[in-house]
Amino acid sequence: MPRKKKGCGDGIAIRGMFRLHVVDPDGTVAHDSGWQKNIVVDNGFTQYMVKALGSSADAGSLTHIALGSDTVAVSASQTAMVSEITKTNGSYVRTTFSTSTSAKSLAIYATWAASWNTDVTGSSCRIGQVGLFNSSATGTLFAAQSFTAATCTNNQAVNVTYNLAFATA
Repeated sequence: MPRKKKGCGDGIAIRGMFRLHVVDPDGTVAHDSGWQKNIVVDNGFTQYMVKALGSSADAGSLTHIALGSDTVAVSASQTAMVSEITKTNGSYVRTTFSTSTSAKSLAIYATWAASWNTDVTGSSCRIGQVGLFNSSATGTLFAAQSFTAATCTNNQAVNVTYNLAFATA
């Protein structure tokens, strides 16, 4: 006889994945990360999910997407990205994004135009992580993940599609 689960039996899961493309000036995709599963970090659940459902005044709202140079696996306890890419003046290279929604999902689209990394490293930049934040500077990390690093030169653009799907567990 099957065992019954204890508790209310209802559950909600959030699954995220992203894909990063480094694009040459002629539109050719020079690097494709493939679809990568993300990790929603502990602070991400608290600041963006729990507080929003409780109508907390300090609940987070996703506004920016970031790139990192490291390929270290993301852990749920992280509060920031490892080696987030910054400009020579110390500011982050985060960008805003557009979105589309359906009944149980959110799609996020971001683009860094060619020459976005001119004041980062000079001729090229290594990209190995993507993360979602509520601010252009500091802020609370919601979700992130690493992937096999890509090199982006000054004449290449970067496009990221990030999908968050909500489902009953």
